[in-house]
Amino acid sequence: MKKIQLIISLLTLFMTLVSCDQPSKELEEKEQVLTLTFVGWACDCPQWVRPKDLDEINQEDFDCFDQNVCVEIEPASPAIEIDPGYWERPNFTKTFRFTGRFYEELQDFTGNGGTIKAKVFRYTGYEYVDPSPVLKIVDPPVDIKMIKNLPFLTTTSGVVPVKETKKLCKPAMSGFFGHYQLINKNNKSFIGQLFVYTTDKPGNWRFDTNNEAFAEIQLVSNEIKVWDSLGVGTNKKDLLAFIGQNFQRQKGTVLQTDIGDYSAYFTILADTVSRLLIRKTCETKK
Repeated sequence: MKKIQLIISLLTLFMTLVSCDQPSKELEEKEQVLTLTFVGWACDCPQWVRPKDLDEINQEDFDCFDQNVCVEIEPASPAIEIDPGYWERPNFTKTFRFTGRFYEELQDFTGNGGTIKAKVFRYTGYEYVDPSPVLKIVDPPVDIKMIKNLPFLTTTSGVVPVKETKKLCKPAMSGFFGHYQLINKNNKSFIGQLFVYTTDKPGNWRFDTNNEAFAEIQLVSNEIKVWDSLGVGTNKKDLLAFIGQNFQRQKGTVLQTDIGDYSAYFTILADTVSRLLIRKTCETKK
């Protein structure tokens, strides 16, 4: 009887030691949408990187075990493993957009003759990213004159205090930032704000001036679109299709992306844009 108890105690101790050595399978609370490219290293190591890091991994001194750059993916179930047919496509870019969560701790990854620690993203869905070119948008997201002439719109305006212009891109010429409160005159509902830059003198600044450059727009209503296609109410899938391979990241409910000369922030609720902000960026950021 004592031998049986001893064996049970030893087995219990062994299982405890083994379990302590295993990384936690807890997932991060935040769900993310990650665009990742399969690299195909000639080693047993993490094989996926963000497209923006592709230039970095081509450097001679790059370490393919860098946990800040290289990650592994894991399907939440066998039913959503990547379709093998993708790998047979001609000119296949090996880039996918995954939805899921990272494990809180680094996971064991068997490779290079041993076990290493790797950052692993457990995905619940994916889609192939079509190799469309990165958008090089230079046109403002809205036409200022057209906005002012919308039949349902009324505005109030004012000069933006200097202390509130730090995030706005100031042109080289002398002038000031002004803003318009955009209001639906029929139901008095708030649509958003439009920020402009003008070289007019504050005392000579008029609603009908043509001397204004786009600086920023904020929208909480679907009555105005940016780039004639995006607005409040746009489906997240359609938004991601528009963004394409441009840089993007999601923090909480806000998806940020850089499109040409503009930075954009979209608040996503229930897979739908609920508000947005588009801001002109300076060529040289300090």
